Amino acid sequence: MFAGTYGIGMFRSTDRSQAGEKVNNGLLAIYESCLEIDLNGHICVGTDVVGGAGGVFRSTDNGESWVELRLGIPAHP
Repeated sequence: MFAGTYGIGMFRSTDRSQAGEKVNNGLLAIYESCLEIDLNGHICVGTDVVGGAGGVFRSTDNGESWVELRLGIPAHP
């Protein structure tokens, strides 16, 4: 189970408890605005651009690490 927060980052719970662990390794921004898990179990997170960092990130290892996806989306002016 995953939860994205606005200002703290991503959290993962492996036992559906209320407590979770932070899983922000590789995220350039901790302001998550959307979260999607595809049929392969890959997790995609959209983050707001704060201080020049942000974008779309994907994890293929259950949130252990995140890689920024370069999708050609221009930064907000």
